[in-house]
Amino acid sequence: MADWRGAAVVLAGSIPYGIALAIATLRAHASMRWPRVEGVLTRSQFFIGDTDARICRRGLQASLRDRHLVAALPIIAYDYRVDNGSYVGTRLRFGPILNLPVEHWIRTHQPGAKVTVAYDPGRPKISVLEPGVSFVLVICLAIAVVFVGAGLWWLLASLRG
Repeated sequence: MADWRGAAVVLAGSIPYGIALAIATLRAHASMRWPRVEGVLTRSQFFIGDTDARICRRGLQASLRDRHLVAALPIIAYDYRVDNGSYVGTRLRFGPILNLPVEHWIRTHQPGAKVTVAYDPGRPKISVLEPGVSFVLVICLAIAVVFVGAGLWWLLASLRG
């Protein structure tokens, strides 16, 4: 009978994550049709992890000679205007960012650079620099669906005895 608790833990973790990924996927898909405006990048930094699993803060001046870097999380901000409103966006893509070409960003996205911003016409404060559904987002959503299915199967099997 204690077996159902493990299934409940799997479901408690995978259902909210799956819902968040489904919402991100729907928004990402819709963002392909959103209008675009010009914006200005105001912040562009990275948190970079290395092979020793230490997280260190590095700005855009991070050495490109560091070949041991394995993960980078962009911390960005950009200003844009829609009609009479001014907005600040912070989203690069919808969903997880696992395959960001850091070297390209370091060279091309300095603060002050002009960027193209896609924004939700119904809620202009929701914006993104790279609209569309990424492959990583689809894979993460598929994994979440598998975990929800496995959790439900496990729960039903343990309740049946």
